[in-house]
Amino acid sequence: MVVANSMAALTEIDSVTENGIDFEMNFSMVMKMLTALQECSEYRLNVVSVTKQGRIRWGQTYLLDSLLLYNPQEASEAETIAERVAPRLFHGNGAVVLSSVKVNFFFFFFFILF
Repeated sequence: MVVANSMAALTEIDSVTENGIDFEMNFSMVMKMLTALQECSEYRLNVVSVTKQGRIRWGQTYLLDSLLLYNPQEASEAETIAERVAPRLFHGNGAVVLSSVKVNFFFFFFFILF
């Protein structure tokens, strides 16, 4: 929950500041986010925030969308991330499924490039 709330805070700060924030992720951080993703459930996390457009955001969707900030350095990194996110494609929450699709398409693209 702490990781999801931290990413929610960073996302919100980035959206309201004029120049955004300079936030670089490394593979170690991504792996910690994936571990936190496995430990959380949208039923347990409740709502993390409501966006300006009134959309409800759950912790898992913040974690999944935050993965898109990372550019893998090797094909194996992209493959690992896609494999760890793939089980979320069968999740009961549609927002989690759509975020998982977005992440998998993004990292499959990197996997093909390398």
